[in-house]
Amino acid sequence: MRAPAIVASVLPADFARLGEECRALQKAGADRIQWDVPKVPGPGLRAVQPGSRSSH
Repeated sequence: MRAPAIVASVLPADFARLGEECRALQKAGADRIQWDVPKVPGPGLRAVQPGSRSSH
């Protein structure tokens, strides 16, 4: 049986200090770093349903 992996997310990170934040995760023992992509549209973005066609 495999040992569980520690996968840390950078979503709550301070993006102005992203390099430092990632190094801190590695130093803390994270096996991998997860790059989450929120499904909530922000300024300049719009939601597109999977399988739909963009008008752009």
